[in-house]
Amino acid sequence: IILLDHIIICNQFRKHSMLNRIKSLLSNRDKVEEGIEAQQIAVAAGVLLIEIARADDDIADDEIDIAVNHLEHSFQDNSFKIDDVFKETIKDKSEDAISLFEFTDLINKEWDKEKKIKLLQALWEVANADNQIDKYEEYYIRKIKDLLYLSDNDFIKAKIKVLDDQ
Repeated sequence: IILLDHIIICNQFRKHSMLNRIKSLLSNRDKVEEGIEAQQIAVAAGVLLIEIARADDDIADDEIDIAVNHLEHSFQDNSFKIDDVFKETIKDKSEDAISLFEFTDLINKEWDKEKKIKLLQALWEVANADNQIDKYEEYYIRKIKDLLYLSDNDFIKAKIKVLDDQ
């Protein structure tokens, strides 16, 4: 009877240990997937910010700095770092982009209205980096606002906030 009890306990321990290993593997995979997803959203947000910088055909260092600062602040809790390789990825994606929809669609699926409004403010900050908002910058911000399903009221409030914080 003692031997039988010992065998039963050993089998239960093995099953429990195996379940813990499986759970650990699955949770690690979930964390990796979350990290990849956050990276994709960061790239999408970065592309939108860079598109505003490119809108007036003059990409200033201040515009890039504002875009990078926004990304670092927005994604500070994630495991990836906004480094030179990441910036190159954003630049490449921006140059290869056919439409802004692919980027805004991803953001719409993952971000709530509050985060999207912060992105809208960052877009205005990039546009205003040289203390002058070009008509093409404003056009693209309005287009992005529409693709993010934000209102004209959100658009105007974000612009006023950025101009007031100057």
